[in-house]
This record gives sequence, structure tokens and C-alpha cells, in this order.
Amino acid sequence: MKSIDLTTYDNKLLKIVSFACLLFGSTSFAQENDSIKVTSNEAEQVIKDLNWQLPVATHSLPIKDYTHTGIYFSHKNNQFARKQTAEETNRYGFLSEGLYTTENGFRIFGMIDLQKFNEKNLSWNLSDERTDEQQVLSPQYFYVPRAADWDNQQYLIRGGVSKNFGNLTLAAKAELNVNKMARKLDPRPEIKNNQLVGEIQVGYQIFDGHQIFVLGAYGRKDKDYSLKYKGRNQDVEENSSTYLRYMAGYGREINNPLRNSINNEKTIYEYFTRNIISKIGGGYQFSSDNTRLILGYNYQENQQRMYDSKTKEDKFFIYVWDTNEHFAYANFMTKFDNNTINARLDFSRKDGENYDVSIGGMNYQNRLQNLILDVNLANRDLTKMNYFLGFKTSYNQNKYYDALAIYDMKIKSLDVGIYGNKDLMLKNNSKLNVGLAFNYYALLDSYFDYTKMTGINEDTFYNNVAAYDYAYNTTNHFDASTSIRYILPVKNYKTIELYTQLKGIFATNKSNFSEINTDNTYLMNFGIQLNY
Repeated sequence: MKSIDLTTYDNKLLKIVSFACLLFGSTSFAQENDSIKVTSNEAEQVIKDLNWQLPVATHSLPIKDYTHTGIYFSHKNNQFARKQTAEETNRYGFLSEGLYTTENGFRIFGMIDLQKFNEKNLSWNLSDERTDEQQVLSPQYFYVPRAADWDNQQYLIRGGVSKNFGNLTLAAKAELNVNKMARKLDPRPEIKNNQLVGEIQVGYQIFDGHQIFVLGAYGRKDKDYSLKYKGRNQDVEENSSTYLRYMAGYGREINNPLRNSINNEKTIYEYFTRNIISKIGGGYQFSSDNTRLILGYNYQENQQRMYDSKTKEDKFFIYVWDTNEHFAYANFMTKFDNNTINARLDFSRKDGENYDVSIGGMNYQNRLQNLILDVNLANRDLTKMNYFLGFKTSYNQNKYYDALAIYDMKIKSLDVGIYGNKDLMLKNNSKLNVGLAFNYYALLDSYFDYTKMTGINEDTFYNNVAAYDYAYNTTNHFDASTSIRYILPVKNYKTIELYTQLKGIFATNKSNFSEINTDNTYLMNFGIQLNY
């Protein structure tokens, strides 16, 4: 049997990371002490993201109080897409976010995102994950070929506070993520997730303009999963479209690991997973009248155990899915005259291992690595954004290996994109913001090997999912989007915004590996928002 080796190509990526960090770190960026007004413009997303990630470092930034509240709707029509995601998704939501600094120096920030979303024609997937933004689902899930609609809802609440005590800065934040997902046809899973994560950050100014900081986070995610058949003749091998299959890796199908129960003529399967999340990290910040630089590193571990009993005792767990992530980042900011420059360099490496208690060992591994560079320039005056221009590129190197299937896949790719927007002044001090963004995904290298094992009578997963998704992953594509925002000032410095965005994903070549649908994918969203 082939041994698991995920180190191939790693040295090349590490050389790229080292060179990029040295080159990037040699650049100086000025930071003036002017107050920062956070609008809904994409240019301000950098500030919001950084303040949530590192409030201990951004507490010294003079960010003005703000609140953004609105409702939104989005529609996605998936044609050119991977298999284990819905053909159509509609989302309706309420979003409110903001920041407020009290008179005694406490900075309070947070957001609430409440959404309901419906999915149409989702097949080959009975889990709560989708392959829109990930190449392969995490192991340990059920699937059937039959497509069906889903009815889902999600509630995300974030909150945090930071405070300076002389040379010491303290920050704390927490995130609650709750969702419920349900399928409308046999088999009918109902999935409930509850995740709560808290984090504490401590910064100390060792001398003027030099701060070091450390952080630690701990959390737990519990999942209750129940699956029902209303028709008892559905879960039989003769009914191929509804016969329940269990994926214990990437391509390794096993007999249903759960005991079922019969209740009112319904077949019921139930399991419970608990994911323990822990993170530690630290970094350094240098700031002066003409320079601001943040360097940091985080290490995070997730351990997910699956139980076939709701007693949640360790003696009942049957699978363990362990992941760990190394994440390093560099963030630079500058402001001079009417110009603002932001630059960000991230490197992450995630390793995952799936353990099967019944065989006493590991069957599946993955390694996901990416290097992201994002640089943008904003030119604004007191009333409008004259122009905002950005460049973003991402180098991705992902590997997946199931020793018992046997599946071995490697994908190396490059994303290159540009984006920007501009305000156009109208009557009554209202304005129109017009934005454009383009991104190109290019395959650099790929490898896929599947060895059919003796005793396996069908290649259902390979023929319909694995081969199809590999063809998608190896097809170059072009993304283009346009956005329009109408911004109307009202009383007391408040503004009302109406916005819409249209995005298309277009395949630029045909894969020779497998025939796939290359019709265009479209995404549309619009909403209304009050800013003050």
C-alpha cells in the first residue's frame, strides 16, 4: 500500500513564503493620527477585519464610532460548480455591525447576522458543508445520489471589548454561531450546530511605539445529527438513489456505522459530534508618525469526535477528525494627504487527519497551504471616494490522500485579481458608487490517482463526484463582478444606501479528464442599509 506523503512540493512553497516576507517587510508605510471614518465602502473592510482579528493592536487606531444596519437578499445559480453543492441558493438576512468608544476608554464592537437560506437540488451530500469554497468535504458524512431541497437558518453573533491601561492593553471577544439545516425529501437529515468561541488578547508597550501581544482562544462546537426515512423501503441497496452511504475519508465508503431505530414506521439514525477548538498566538506592532507594522503568528487545533450515542462519553466515539493550522501574517497601513495604502500578506497551512477507532489508525490526510497578498490604494476627500484600486493574488497548494480508498489528489493553482470603485456625486449631496472586480483562476499543476480495490463492486463516488470535481478544479475560469451603491444623506449625518451586485463565473477551457457542466454561474445580491 502506498505510504502517506504530503511533503512533496512543500520546500518550494516555503521558499516563496520566505522571499515574499523579506521583500514585503522591507517596505515602509506611514500612519498619521487622523481619525478613521468607517463607511460601507470596500476600502474600509480592511479596518473592520483587522479590528475583529486583533483588537489589542487596533485599539490605538483612532476609529470613529459607527453603526451599519440593513437587510439583504442574494441569489446564486450554480452551473459551473463542484458536485456537492446546491444548484441554486437564495439567502435573506438582517445584518447590523458597529463600534462604540465610551467616555472612559472602553471600545465595544460587534455584529449580528441573522439569515435564512434555501437550497435547491443538492445531491451527493447529507452534511452541513458545501463545496462552493472548498475542494473536498471534511470526512465523516452521509450521502445519497438523490437531489433534494434544503431549508436552513443561521444566526451569527460577535462581540468584543478593548481597553488601554497605561502601557497595558486588554481585549476580549466572543463568537456564537448557531444554525439549523433540514432536507425536504428522503433521506431527511436535520442538523443543529452550536458553536461558541472566546478569545483573550493582551498587549504591552515595551517602549514608545513598540508593542508585543499574545492571545489565546478556546471554544466548542456541538452538532446534533438525526436522519429519517419516512418510507422504510428507501434505505435498501436496490434503491440506489436513496440507499444511504457513509464517507469515512475521501473515497472510502463503509457500511453505515450507526445503529438505527424504528419509530412509527420511520427509520431513524442519530449521532453527535463535539469539536474542541483551541488557539494560541502572538505578535509585534511597531507604530510611529510615519510607520505602522503588525507581524503575527497563530497556531490553532480542532479535534472533532463523532459518537454513535448521545451519552457523549469517550468510550462511545468512533471517529476523530483532527486539524491544525499554522497562520502567519503581516499588515501594513499608511495615510498621507488624501491617500491611504493598505497591504496584507498571509500564509496558512492546515493539516487534517482522520482516525477510525475500529481499525485503530488513520486512513485519510489532507494538507492545505496558501499564500495571499492583498494591496490597495484609496484616494478620498471629505465627501467622496475619488478612487479605490486594489490587487490581490493567492497561491494555493492542496493535497488529499485516502490510504484505504485509494485516492490521491494534488491541486496547485494561482488566483490573480484586481478590484476598485469610485464615487460619482449627484444632486442633493447624494452619490453613486460604482465598483468592478476581476479574478482569474489558473491551474499550475495537478495529479489524481484512484486505485480500485478488490471487493468494491461500484465506483459510484469516483464516477459522479471525485472525477467531476477534479475536472472542475483543473478548469481555468474567470470571475467578473460589478456593483452599484446609491448613497443618500439624511438627518444627523446618517445615510441610507441601496446597493446591488452581479457576479459571473466563466470557464475558459474544457477539461480532458471528465465531461462537466461549464455553463456560467451567476450571483446576484441587493439590499438596503442605514449608516450612522
